[in-house]
Amino acid sequence: MKRFLKLTSLLLIASMALSVCACDARRKGVDPVVLDEYEKPEHSVETSIPEPTETAPAPTEPDQTTPEPTATPTPETNYQPGEIKDTIDLIKLSEATLGMTPDDATVFLTQALKLQKFTPVDGLPDSNNIPTERFLRYLDKDIVVDGVNFKSIGMHMKGTKVYQVSYTLRTEPILAKDESFDSKGVNETLSAILNKAYGSPISGYTEQWIDFTEKGVTGWNDGDYIVSLFWGKGCQGNAKNDQLVLEITYQGDISSKNPTGQVPDPTGTTPSPTDSTPLPTGGSTTSTELTCDYVYVMSLLTLGQRIEAAKVWVESFLFVKLGDPKTETSSDKSYTVYSYPVDVKIDGRQYDQVDIYVSSSKNTTYSISFLTKKDGADAVTDYYKLVTDRFKQLIKTAPDETSSAGKEYASHFKAAENIDLNVTATLKGNDSRCVINVEDKTQK
Repeated sequence: MKRFLKLTSLLLIASMALSVCACDARRKGVDPVVLDEYEKPEHSVETSIPEPTETAPAPTEPDQTTPEPTATPTPETNYQPGEIKDTIDLIKLSEATLGMTPDDATVFLTQALKLQKFTPVDGLPDSNNIPTERFLRYLDKDIVVDGVNFKSIGMHMKGTKVYQVSYTLRTEPILAKDESFDSKGVNETLSAILNKAYGSPISGYTEQWIDFTEKGVTGWNDGDYIVSLFWGKGCQGNAKNDQLVLEITYQGDISSKNPTGQVPDPTGTTPSPTDSTPLPTGGSTTSTELTCDYVYVMSLLTLGQRIEAAKVWVESFLFVKLGDPKTETSSDKSYTVYSYPVDVKIDGRQYDQVDIYVSSSKNTTYSISFLTKKDGADAVTDYYKLVTDRFKQLIKTAPDETSSAGKEYASHFKAAENIDLNVTATLKGNDSRCVINVEDKTQK
């Protein structure tokens, strides 16, 4: 099995104390730093189903507080996914996934959906070094059912097992980038399909989500599972930022559930992030294809951390193991730079160094830089333009751009009130290189 499938054991040493917000934290109102966690979910996956009454008993609903492990039927045969033709097929596939480990679920879903290229993004690990959530983003194709184009997959874990799978129309997380679409209209389309398949929705069903100008959530019972739809228009008052999520959740005790899906043989034709699109030659040590915008947003989690925690987080999102750094303290003793050699590819370009800047007064990381391997001036210039164009799409504020013909190009983005993003190309013949730097001066 490819290295990606071993990330949980190798890379989730990020369980060291990272003083970032818990994964179920919520934002209320407008926060200047809207990207402080790449996968900060906009809802906490907490549901509320009204208690059954004497006049309206609901014997088929499992007890939410004391689930019965024996209520989970043992399937006679493992589920073998066929062609996913419609929304109900997608839900059945998801139900068969629940109870798997996150790695097995990743293999199972990507093979069934014929996804050959994707970027996995894990949330912070729990005390057992298992990610509490995993998102599959930047899919090589949309998941199209009943005319609806889902663009990313979410998996949420309890202990070692996936208890919820979700699909969204968004490519990026809700707080990372504006994405506008007719979420209310799509909700009406899918609700009609789910009403026909599962009958009347659960009366009074609710979930906790952050603020939207308009929103709604509906849940349906499907045996041991709940199928739900959330739609939202105008996240935190932003008219251009919308959401729609289809969720499939196991209602019982996930720790005792055996998945009904059959995980493919890892020695066979299991898809991986790079099976159909090999990385350019050059010898990257990671099988996961990284992008500059992904690295930028993930690097925000290093800011404000002590060097040990920042190092662990970099290892986690770059899928590498960092060795001992070279250190250099500034002449005024105000900061120290920890320089780590790496061998990774970002957007197909080889990177060979990561620098972490630590404030002497606060003993926290305030800046991080990613340096490309030295190359010719023309190649570095072209790459600089590619990266700058990508960030112009991600960050709404136009950058300040400067240049010195044949010597240096620089773009400075004011990503948030206290977050600066800089892209520079220093041109010195075959010793030219490009640098991506993220900085929070308030941490210095």
